Amino acid sequence: MNEVQIIQKLDDLQEDVKEISQALVTLARIEERQDTANKTIERLWTRIELYEQRIDAIERKIGNQTMQSLLWTALVVAGSVIGYLLNMVQA
Repeated sequence: MNEVQIIQKLDDLQEDVKEISQALVTLARIEERQDTANKTIERLWTRIELYEQRIDAIERKIGNQTMQSLLWTALVVAGSVIGYLLNMVQA
């Protein structure tokens, strides 16, 4: 190998090192973005779980109120039917 070929090979190696360096910088930036995205996703899941708990509590409260309303309605209907039947028997 002559001196010109050696210099050419060194230039090629230097160019390859620059490209590898740029690729590493790009990978580091991608990793930072991925970390940020993962943190955002984690915060969103935490919020979703909080809202899920709140919705469950509301559903339980509404369910209890609905059951109480149905019970009172059934009692009123039963009382009305009994009253109607007593009036029919007395009449």
